[in-house]
Amino acid sequence: MRKHLSSGAPLSLLYGVKPDGTAFTADDLKRFDKQAQRARKEFGFGKKGVRIDQLISASRTDDIERSRKQIRNATFYRIFNSKSGVLLHFRTSAGPDSKFTHHQVKIRLEEWGDWLTSTVKFNKAAKNILNGRISFDCDCGRHQFWYRYVATIGGFAVSPLEHSYPKIRNPKLTGACCKHVLKVLATLRGPAVQRLIIAEMEKEAERIGFGDDRSTANRFLTKKELATAARSSAAVQAADRKKAAKAFQDYRQAKKGFRKKMEEPRTVDAFKKLEKEKAASDLKAATIEKIARHEQQRADRAERDALLGNLQGHMALSVYRDKMSKAEAIKSFAKAKDMPVADVEKLAESVNI
Repeated sequence: MRKHLSSGAPLSLLYGVKPDGTAFTADDLKRFDKQAQRARKEFGFGKKGVRIDQLISASRTDDIERSRKQIRNATFYRIFNSKSGVLLHFRTSAGPDSKFTHHQVKIRLEEWGDWLTSTVKFNKAAKNILNGRISFDCDCGRHQFWYRYVATIGGFAVSPLEHSYPKIRNPKLTGACCKHVLKVLATLRGPAVQRLIIAEMEKEAERIGFGDDRSTANRFLTKKELATAARSSAAVQAADRKKAAKAFQDYRQAKKGFRKKMEEPRTVDAFKKLEKEKAASDLKAATIEKIARHEQQRADRAERDALLGNLQGHMALSVYRDKMSKAEAIKSFAKAKDMPVADVEKLAESVNI
């Protein structure tokens, strides 16, 4: 925007025109920039995600009412666990006047990693995650043209990002969530989703440090889990803006009190002591993990050596006694051991026959 203001090019070529047909002025652009700065400050730009209560509190009353009256359900159906975070996929019903039947909402849990590696019990950790900071995206037009830019500059957008100012639809950058996202936020903190998150945390804790296949963390919910999620969605209450605003205010007050407490000398000394203890504990845990990994590698080597011995004996008999070709012997062994032929072929590279 700064570059455009100093370029001298006609603003109508760069930004189009207003609904009344007149061109945008430099003052209009400066006002847009002030609105963007306000939104960044309001949502704490620089940190990933925004707390759910703040999102509901910042949402427009008409979006909350539409969510309550028009969106019947929001069903959690897929979890995608990657290095960039845990992404939950929801399917919501569309509004009564929509040309679509459903919309897709994606929610990224920004505090997943923090609580997963903490010593807090999973049920408490899951509750904290679902009340913590999130980022999101919805495929509806309301989000795309009104709120995706707000989410992008506020630091709570999930790809795709939006860098074009909504100068026609939402020039004052008010609101935060469409009716579909609001329905999902109400569903997100329900008991069914919380139980599914607890189960996923337990699975993830078992995967950490043992080199398991990450594809197992990216899955669609089972038929039973979907039924539970659907029942939870149907029973959940709509988002309440007043309750959310109070909850967010309480959170901010508690955060100020916590910061003051953390600055006290006794707290600082206690924290340093805990850091030393944690460092020792981490070293012990790393040693145990290294030993476990070494033992697993040794067991894997022993298993491979035993399998290689079996293959060598099988191929010798098959080729020299039964007059089979090497390829036929490999296929025969793969069938007997219920192994992929490609794996046996790779193993057979070490067999001299």
